[in-house]
Order: sequence, then structure tokens, then C-alpha cells
Amino acid sequence: MDIRIRCTPYFVLPLTRQHIDALKVLSGHHYDAMCKMASKQGGFLFGWSNSLQFDEEYGSDGDEFTVTASSNDAQLVLKILEQTSLCKMSGLIDAETAELCWALSRNLSRAYRLSNEKYQEWQTVYQGSK
Repeated sequence: MDIRIRCTPYFVLPLTRQHIDALKVLSGHHYDAMCKMASKQGGFLFGWSNSLQFDEEYGSDGDEFTVTASSNDAQLVLKILEQTSLCKMSGLIDAETAELCWALSRNLSRAYRLSNEKYQEWQTVYQGSK
């Protein structure tokens, strides 16, 4: 019996309050229901915001705040970030925040591309007995 083994990437993202607040704004003004849901109660952005709030109140000073994003969450973040220009033009985010969002989009997109290139290495087959 052959058992296929596949690994799925997770992304550990160093995010600031400004990143998360911007993602929540972009999410809330997105045309896609899945992207909108990300910032609502039960969504991953809502959870990240709560985690950051806890870290701000009880975490160690100087610690970098990170979130772990599944492959699906990373794809949704990239889709949410597509709203950056529109939200900047509408005055929902300022120029500094837009630059921060564009940098996150570039970096996450390149990291996602790298994970796609590595995907073949992350697969194998266990060839068991019949």
C-alpha cells in the first residue's frame, strides 16, 4: 500500500498593530465575502488582532509579535491586500499605511512563490506492504 505524504506550508509573519489594523480596514471594504469574514468575529484577522492585544498587554517588552498563517490564510491576506490602492484613494488608509501594505504584499507573495517551488521537495510516498 502506497501512502502519499504531503506537507503544507505555514507562514510565520512578523506583524505590527499598523499591519493588522490596515488588514482589518481592507478586509472590511473588500468585495469578497471570505475576505470580509476574515476581520469579523471568528475570522483569522479578528483572532490575530486579539492575540496582538493580549501580547501588548501581557507580552514581554521587545518581543516581536508574529502570527502563524496557513496557506489558505496567506492567500486571503494577499487577496485582501489587493484593496490597498482603492482604500488609499478613498482616504480609508494613509500613504504610510499603504506603503506598509504594499511591502507586506510583495514579501508575502515572494514567500508564497518560494513555498510553491519547494512543494515538490515536500512530497514523498511511503511504500508499505500489500
